[in-house]
Amino acid sequence: MDLLKSSKGGLQLDSTYRYNFESELDSTLTRRELFSYDAYGNRILQTEYRWSSDSHEWLYNSKNEWEYDGDGNLILDARYNWNSGLQAWVGGLKYEYEYDGDGNRVLYARHIWDWDTHVWMGAWKNEYEYDGDGNRILWIRHDWDSDNQTWMGDWKREHEYDTDGVLTLFTEYAWDPNIQDWVIDRKSEYEYDADGTLSLVTGYIWNQNIQDWVKSWKTEYEYDGDGNRILGENHHWDSDTQAWIANWRQEFEFDGDGNQILVKTYDWDSDTQAWIANWKQEFEFDGDGNQILIKTYFWDSHTQAWGGSWKYEYEYDGDGNRILMVSYSWNSDNQTWIESWKYEYEYDGDGNQVLTIYSSWQQDTNDWQLVNKRFFYYSEMPVGIPHEADSQILIYPNPVGHVLYVEGIESPDIRIFDLSGKLVLSRNNAAEVDVSGLSTGVYLIQLTDNQHSIIRRFVKQ
Repeated sequence: MDLLKSSKGGLQLDSTYRYNFESELDSTLTRRELFSYDAYGNRILQTEYRWSSDSHEWLYNSKNEWEYDGDGNLILDARYNWNSGLQAWVGGLKYEYEYDGDGNRVLYARHIWDWDTHVWMGAWKNEYEYDGDGNRILWIRHDWDSDNQTWMGDWKREHEYDTDGVLTLFTEYAWDPNIQDWVIDRKSEYEYDADGTLSLVTGYIWNQNIQDWVKSWKTEYEYDGDGNRILGENHHWDSDTQAWIANWRQEFEFDGDGNQILVKTYDWDSDTQAWIANWKQEFEFDGDGNQILIKTYFWDSHTQAWGGSWKYEYEYDGDGNRILMVSYSWNSDNQTWIESWKYEYEYDGDGNQVLTIYSSWQQDTNDWQLVNKRFFYYSEMPVGIPHEADSQILIYPNPVGHVLYVEGIESPDIRIFDLSGKLVLSRNNAAEVDVSGLSTGVYLIQLTDNQHSIIRRFVKQ
């Protein structure tokens, strides 16, 4: 699911709850996530809690915060962890972004948490410039100098394009701290065939002694009649023999629909003067173009055969939603694939994910063991500006077997409806409600007081 805008059908993700399973009938509520959004539906807060079986309460675990500019561009992504000793949030990672008037990103900076000063400090930042057509023409990388508490240059890359906006030259410079200036380092030249497809990239290194470019490497590409790249072959320049020496090679295959079904890589063996297989991946797709299989192999030079590494199998429903993902590892003794773990997914009628089931394969029982279930709950997207306190109004446990508790709103009036809209239960001025008499299924609960009237969804087990 997309992290920041994940819902469909006019709904937004409110919360998730995760249950760990010792057995099919023995589960424990362990995690929950709560989400908040701005007036435009952008996610601005995701808070994860863990359930304390000792104190019987939810405790902070981690949180993500996001901010956006007036055009909806992401400008801040900050991640925190809860420190129980300090009883405070401490930073993990923070990313900052800036944009020009055309929406092009001109700054991408990463910060890390300084445990000595308990504030954010720089890690690295990238600065970008663009031409009038939106092509990136400059990329400058800086690293944070903690000793001098300032940004220091690392490298910069300049890009040139032809009149059609096709990249023709890439030049890289390195920062020289001794002269406090950029010095030229390397470049890559791009060539294209008559159809405008990339056919050759040649790399050069700047030689300070002769003050000129010297060849370093080249990569040549070939394509099939449909424009799919079927070959990439790299060579490095041997200055002693003044000749190109093979380095690595990639081969690709595609099906009739243009889906890539194979990639193979090779390394050049200078002793045998031949290509030696390295690894390969195979892909399969269903009739709708959904990927249903990925298999990875490595070449075993001792057995002179391909040996499996890992594979994933996927299944989809009629709407193209992935409903199953199974992971396998390779058993080299039996030369066969062994199940490792799997995810099963369920969706509502709008295609919103409502359940994830994670299971692991048990070799001793030769069967799947349920590990955890994660439930997703949604509410309607607000038309106006959301009430900030609404995100703090909680119902738990969810799913529920007996008593449903309400938190964050003082003794509201409670109305419970089935999905047809029929009122099935009501309580006034209550902080909890016994739902044990309801049939198994999904219900809507409306909580109302003088300041709020909100609706949440819950599952009756």
